[in-house]
Amino acid sequence: MFETRLIEVALASGEASGYRDLHLEELDDSSKWIGWAYYRIAPTWIEARPLESLSHLSTDLTAHLLLLRDQDDPDRIVCVYPVSTETALVNIVRSDDGLRTQIRRAGQIDAQAIAALVVGTAMSASVVDSLMAAIVDEARAYIKGVSSDELEKFSEDRAGSLLDGVGFCTWSSLGEDIHPNQENMSELLTSLIEHNMPIQSFILDDGWHNQKTYASGDASPYRCKTGPEDMRGTWQLRGLYDFDAHARLGENGVKKVVEEAKRRFGQQDGVKGEVNVGVWLALTGGYWDGICPDSPLIGRYNCKPYPVSRDRIPGMANVPFTPGYLPGGKGVYWLPPPEESLRFWTDWFVYLKAQGVDFLKVDNQGSLSLLDGVEGVECQHALWKNMVAASDQVFGKGNVIHCMSHHETMWGGVQGLGKVTNGERFVWRNSDDFGLIGKKDNPDQQHIFTNLSNALLTAHLAMVLDADMFMSQVQNPVPHALLRALYPGPLLLSDRPGEHDVSLLWRLIAKDASGRARVVKTTHPAVPLAHRSLDISVIGMGDGRGMFAAAPSGHGTTLGVWNVRDDEDGGKVLDTLTSVDIVDALGDRLSSSQSWLIAQTDLYRGGIVAAQIWSQSEGEEELAKIQLERMGATSFWLTQLQTCGNIQVAVLGLIDQFAGLTAIEKAETNEGYLTTAVRCEGVFGFVVAIEEEPKVSISINDQKQVGEISKLDNLKGNGLGGWLVQVRIGGNIVNTSDVWKVRAVF
Repeated sequence: MFETRLIEVALASGEASGYRDLHLEELDDSSKWIGWAYYRIAPTWIEARPLESLSHLSTDLTAHLLLLRDQDDPDRIVCVYPVSTETALVNIVRSDDGLRTQIRRAGQIDAQAIAALVVGTAMSASVVDSLMAAIVDEARAYIKGVSSDELEKFSEDRAGSLLDGVGFCTWSSLGEDIHPNQENMSELLTSLIEHNMPIQSFILDDGWHNQKTYASGDASPYRCKTGPEDMRGTWQLRGLYDFDAHARLGENGVKKVVEEAKRRFGQQDGVKGEVNVGVWLALTGGYWDGICPDSPLIGRYNCKPYPVSRDRIPGMANVPFTPGYLPGGKGVYWLPPPEESLRFWTDWFVYLKAQGVDFLKVDNQGSLSLLDGVEGVECQHALWKNMVAASDQVFGKGNVIHCMSHHETMWGGVQGLGKVTNGERFVWRNSDDFGLIGKKDNPDQQHIFTNLSNALLTAHLAMVLDADMFMSQVQNPVPHALLRALYPGPLLLSDRPGEHDVSLLWRLIAKDASGRARVVKTTHPAVPLAHRSLDISVIGMGDGRGMFAAAPSGHGTTLGVWNVRDDEDGGKVLDTLTSVDIVDALGDRLSSSQSWLIAQTDLYRGGIVAAQIWSQSEGEEELAKIQLERMGATSFWLTQLQTCGNIQVAVLGLIDQFAGLTAIEKAETNEGYLTTAVRCEGVFGFVVAIEEEPKVSISINDQKQVGEISKLDNLKGNGLGGWLVQVRIGGNIVNTSDVWKVRAVF
């Protein structure tokens, strides 16, 4: 159903960079191909933008993935994926003469430097996800020098405690321009504690460093004479001065924040004394613009002035107060050279470990690709590789959140394809920041859209995808919460003090049998439905279609639908759930002999509002009309019907959760009874598919309970959808096991 092929592109010995014409027989007439171009829209981010014709591909921005369909034959799909190696970096650009590859040398100058492109074709839009997986496998095999058949799966996640508990980050909470100090940190902790927020991972974000402003090689005040007139005189380059915190945090400031957070959060209900504290830093030598030239670190680690420029990121505005800003487009970053960067990171991390720090958020990684020349690429790669090695040594594996890291080496190179980490996954931010109100058009819609559209590729890379922080009470929390529940990365809140919706939080988390709060979420990210994945109208203006994405779990699939349409005129989603959507969402787990229950949830109050039995034999039947207002969302749970004597039942898990299907450990039926092992406390539910109200006796851990039975309409609201049986797990129920055993007898 699909094919892949690999094309090599090369630089000759002595050639530092160059362009090569790209003529692809698969893209015979550029005017008829539409779809998505994944552009590098900032030094640190790659995002999909709609292409109404391949001939309209940007002549300014670099493209890092093309996903296209033939307008004359919509089931004909082509994907083009640039693959960077240890010797060359590559992307796609367009000139007046057509497509070209832009190649940059990444290794020794006196040898040939080779990169590649993987071209995938398919004759059915329903296999887009499988096509993307095959393209990534082809790329992985190429950079490892093996056949696709010899590839091993990526190893278990490198993140342990980062992923299990409730996290919090100070960035949006304090305000992006507010430096943390002992007073505002204590006030923030008090607010979280007074609202009973069981914080288990806490990140001290940007603003704690001892950094100085500088330019022209010294730390004197610097007034910029370029850029927008209203910002001239305001910008200063910022560099790390030493490893300690700034003076306003006080002596041993980081240690004091860490100790207070661990002490106070450790006493919260649901935390059970286990609190991890992390700190933010930048891969660019610790802070945004490298190491301050006056810093004592310069001599200690033999730091060098690396020339930087924006020559390789055309089409991006060079604006003050944005990552990678360079006055005049050029400058210098002082950084430890490759032979010193492991010692630099190790010394700093050992110091932070002594302050009580447990993990890191490492930001601004993509800006290192501004370093000029082969020497610059070598420095960039060494800083990342040695940062990971030092963190593994000091904090243990999996204790870095990689952020602002969308560039050739990560998106389609040796980092993202897992070669540097030997096939081990790492936590990686999949999108630009949450909540960029006033800084970006349609910030909430774009955030959700980008996380989902990027996942078409990134779900197959060596990453545990992180969707970034969000706020529990403001800025459209419900659609954001649904996205986080369908993402494997860490759950991070960034509420402003006093603005907390604890009830929403407890629909993302639940206590396990030990009483510790756990995030109830999928282990596989939500990915757009394949047959809808090339619909470029989903971010259009006016009323139209929604963004459908599915995340499988052990006991079923959660299908989310979001309104990510342009915000200018408040367009609604007016769409229809069909059998094609269900077939696509279930994928390989579907067989023609099975019957499934489709349950629609109430995202805003919790619970199930409608249900319907479905089987593949029902063809392209329209199942439900979907109407979503601005930034609205809904979800459907797909779970298999099981025979229990002479009736059929469908186990839903915890129906008060956004991703309650994932709370099911095991569900078994026998003659006349259903037994389910459930991982967490909450409202457990299942649907009985019979005409008359069922008679059922329920026990939890052999202790009899009273359940509630209610009638469900079908998805169209014109008939019976089944009987919902629900019972609360927890409270005074005695439990001596790792799970709760729920038994229903009919």
